[in-house]
Amino acid sequence: MDLYSKISTRAIARRPEAVTRVAQIYSEALGRHGVRATLKHFPGLGRVSADTHFFTASLEAPLTELAAQDWRPFRAVSRQTDAWIMLGHVRLPALDRRHLVSSSRTVVDGLLRRRWGYQGVLITDDFCMGPVWQGAGGLCGRAGQRAQRGG
Repeated sequence: MDLYSKISTRAIARRPEAVTRVAQIYSEALGRHGVRATLKHFPGLGRVSADTHFFTASLEAPLTELAAQDWRPFRAVSRQTDAWIMLGHVRLPALDRRHLVSSSRTVVDGLLRRRWGYQGVLITDDFCMGPVWQGAGGLCGRAGQRAQRGG
């Protein structure tokens, strides 16, 4: 249930080609004015129906489908610009059933750093959101978990 964010209605477009083109142009325009763009919310929330400000949600889709659709803009724009990537507080069961993307070593180190070769800045969405507060140990537990695992 997406009570407030209505993220699917705020997304740029449904077609990854259109999203990629708009995000590329926008990132380049910001860069010309000394502003760094942030690509968000990885792994993409357009398919997620729950409002991740309040509820823990999962992005249920096969990796091949995510790579062909949802991840194309992130991958293309991050390769062609110095944009940062914001990690969403959503589970990605195809890679890590236990952790939110924002605290998943499998996603961060395995997918983004090793497989994609992305070495830019990764940031998380707001730590005051429900999935973090309601998760194991709450905000302190989530931050401590990241610190123990080296980031």
